[in-house]
Amino acid sequence: MKPFYFFLALAVSAVASCGNKKATGVSGTVGDSLTVTDSVTVEAVPTAHVITKSEYKKHDKYCDVSLEVEWPEGNDIVPTAIRKDLLKRIDSYLALEGNTRCIAAYKKGDASLQEAVTYYGTQTFKQLSEESAENHEIRIETGREYAEQQGEEFEIPEIATFSIDLEVDKEHDTERYCVFSIEKYYYSGGAHGMTFCNAGITYNKADGKVFDKFIEPSVVKAMQPLIRKGLVEYFSEQDPNVTNATLNDMLQIESNTIPLPSDTPYPSEEGLVFCYAHYEIACYAAGRPTFCIPYSKVKPYLTAEAIALLGL
Repeated sequence: MKPFYFFLALAVSAVASCGNKKATGVSGTVGDSLTVTDSVTVEAVPTAHVITKSEYKKHDKYCDVSLEVEWPEGNDIVPTAIRKDLLKRIDSYLALEGNTRCIAAYKKGDASLQEAVTYYGTQTFKQLSEESAENHEIRIETGREYAEQQGEEFEIPEIATFSIDLEVDKEHDTERYCVFSIEKYYYSGGAHGMTFCNAGITYNKADGKVFDKFIEPSVVKAMQPLIRKGLVEYFSEQDPNVTNATLNDMLQIESNTIPLPSDTPYPSEEGLVFCYAHYEIACYAAGRPTFCIPYSKVKPYLTAEAIALLGL
C-alpha cells in the first residue's frame, strides 16, 4: 500500500491552491529481519501527515512470524491518538491470550513504529517457537506410545510449523475520517488456522478518536431487508442459487432476525461496509460474510453523528 496523506478538516480548503513538494525517503534493514520503508510526498501544508510502514519477518522449522504495520507520523493530536489506539490493538492481538498476558506490553510509547514492530515481532517469535517445539515433543511422545500399543512401527511426525501473520493497513481516507484495518492469521497445529480482524476501524479526524456510532441497535429489525440482500449477494458467490427464501439455510442463527455484526460497520467510497466474523452467523467455511450498503440506502438508519461525519 502506498503512503498517503492525512489531512485535518481545517486544512482541506487550503490544500487546493498549494503546490506539491516531493521527497523520497530511504529503505533499509534495522535489527533482526526488520525492514523499514518510508516514501514521503509532502504537500505544502503544515497539517499533512505521512504514513510510516514497517515489517518484521522471521521463519524457522518451528514457527513463521510476519508483521506488516503502518500508522501516521506527526506529534499533533490526531496522529498521536490514532497511533496509541493502534498500538493498544496490536498488543491485544499479539500479547494476550484471552485475559492472560503472554508477552509484556511495549513500554516505550507510540512514537517509534520501528521499535514497536521489532519488539512485538521478536517477542512473538520467541513465544510461538517455544509453543511449537513443545507441541512437537508432545506429538512425538503420544505417537510413540500409540504405536507401541498397536504394535506398529513409529515414525516421527513432521513439525507442525506454528504461524502468526499480522497486518495493519490504511483502508480509506477522507478529510473528515480515515479507516484502518487489523487482521491476524494464527495457526497452532490444528485442522486449520484462524483469522481474527477488525476489518474497519474508523477514526474521526477532528480528534483522532475511534468513531463507532454509525447505527443504533434499535434499527436492526427495520434493516433486515438490506442486511438479507447483502448476505444473499455475498453467499451467491458460493452458491448462485441462493435466494432470500433459502438464505437461512446458509446461516447459523437462532431466529429469523439477523443481528448486526459484532464489529462496527465502517465507511468506504461506495457505502457502509458490514463484516461478520468467522462463526458469528455462519460456519467457518463460509468465511467472513461481508457486504456494502450504498449510502443512499443506509442513510435513514444512520445516527445524526454518522451523517455529519460522512458529510451526507
